[in-house]
Amino acid sequence: MPISYLFLPPSSLLSEIPFYCPPLPEIPFVSKTICLSIGYFLSDSEALALPKCRTFIYAMEPRKRKRVLLTVEQKFQIVSRIEAGETLTKVSKEFCTGVSRVGDMRRDFEKNKKVLCSVQWQISYIAENYEMRE
Repeated sequence: MPISYLFLPPSSLLSEIPFYCPPLPEIPFVSKTICLSIGYFLSDSEALALPKCRTFIYAMEPRKRKRVLLTVEQKFQIVSRIEAGETLTKVSKEFCTGVSRVGDMRRDFEKNKKVLCSVQWQISYIAENYEMRE
């Protein structure tokens, strides 16, 4: 569950909200934005009861995992292992990637194979022509 932080603009009318905190004294070196949730967390019902002009920031831990970059050789190894009969789950855990990504690699294998063959052919063609010029 996210933690709610309430930020209010500077106002001399902080006594409008006496049930959240008592009026705060003016402190010249403190930022003009006052965070009322220090030591006190708002419940969802309290947060929804506040006027819409307030700003809420939810502090949550990042949930996304880091992206795993695979080489072309690893992708072809994954596809060959799947075609040999290994399960998508086992292969995906070994390569630290998602099951759907492994399934997409298997699905797109023919297209990638054609592209790789085309690139290899172009490289060999350029190499042959370069050797002929020398």
